[in-house]
Amino acid sequence: MIILQAQQVGRSFNGNELFANVNLEIQNGARIGLVGPNGIGKTTLLEILT
Repeated sequence: MIILQAQQVGRSFNGNELFANVNLEIQNGARIGLVGPNGIGKTTLLEILT
């Protein structure tokens, strides 16, 4: 069962694109990790999805 699905998610600040066209699907019981350098937009992506 899919518990989260997102398609073509994107975000930019002051004309600087953090990410674009993000597609994801999370299944029930899945374990996920979000890894990347500071300032890459990890927290921003999670805020958009919640």
